Amino acid sequence: MGNTTNRILTVGNLINGYTTTATSGGTATLTVNSTMQQFFTGVLTHTVVLPVTSTMVLGQQFQIINNSTGTVTVQSSGANSILAMPGSSVATFTVILTSGTTAASWFANNQT
Repeated sequence: MGNTTNRILTVGNLINGYTTTATSGGTATLTVNSTMQQFFTGVLTHTVVLPVTSTMVLGQQFQIINNSTGTVTVQSSGANSILAMPGSSVATFTVILTSGTTAASWFANNQT
């Protein structure tokens, strides 16, 4: 027999599709199993809590699309504010540190 090599493949956010949430003044808490694209619609504000980064891999991303007229506030799992997104805005949040629960574990790329 030839040499065998153990290989580890790490895959994150391969969940196809997207999730749409009507803004309600409430909170949407994402997990490592949440779809990458998160759409928010409606007229009220909403809070999005990103997953605990220790459950994720470096570079894993979530794209938040605020199609509502209210502000969507994105927080770390430790309830630290990362970005307040006005209506009609898009931002991508990338894991840059897999320890800690603060905003420092995330990079926010506000695209609008």
